[in-house]
Amino acid sequence: MKRTRHGRSLAPVAEGGALDDPLRDPSLYFNRELSQLDFNFRVLAQARDPQVPLLERLRYLCISCTNLDEFFEIRAATVRHAQDFGLPAGPLVLYVGKCSPGKGYPVFAEAARMVKSRMPEASFAVAGEGPPDWMPRSPDIHFLGSRPHAEVEQLYALSDVVAHPAVWPEPFSRVPLEAAAFARPVVGTRIGGTPEAVEDKSTGLLVERSDAPALAHALEELLVNGELRLSLGRQASETVLRKFSEDRVVADLLAAYGKARS
Repeated sequence: MKRTRHGRSLAPVAEGGALDDPLRDPSLYFNRELSQLDFNFRVLAQARDPQVPLLERLRYLCISCTNLDEFFEIRAATVRHAQDFGLPAGPLVLYVGKCSPGKGYPVFAEAARMVKSRMPEASFAVAGEGPPDWMPRSPDIHFLGSRPHAEVEQLYALSDVVAHPAVWPEPFSRVPLEAAAFARPVVGTRIGGTPEAVEDKSTGLLVERSDAPALAHALEELLVNGELRLSLGRQASETVLRKFSEDRVVADLLAAYGKARS
């Protein structure tokens, strides 16, 4: 059974399903972020509760674990064309996730503008919730909206580079792992858990957060240098299978529990 994000649906933050409505002002955006943080804290509380059986605690810790094995199977499936998503032919940079300040969307938009000014043939696409009304929409980006995960997988396969410009310290995003499963290099930021998922100059490139010129330069480097792009993607694919497959993650967690109990 496939896991949903955080293992379950989040409850609306207010009457009328505000969580599912377009984000019309900053207060709704922050309410949504707090709702997700609250759910994360509740999951961790269950994982740490000594009254909860050991295997059940392990399940809570694994609740956001990505089943990467399915991605390696999907890579061999028939890939759709860029035109199916309304995208032009040519180099494609993909951003997966909602367009929020914490995810680094404003930095991504500025980097896209910089790259497009020098490489007009490059395309930039967002697969995820678009920016709220109070945030400008970049004319340099194709907004594809929230998509079924099967379509996001196809977009990974169609992309040349995946951008993950997080500004806030995400503990461990699944986007770099999914991109690596499709042998796509990631340009990420040196913050949170991203450096654990993206090894600089080995499986992708890392830049400082909120640095649009550095992000643009790294994206251009990979778009122009096909040999480097393919090499980093291949190493990313091999690394994610070795370090982050579901079997490996569960085995490591069980080993950690074994040490703690001994």
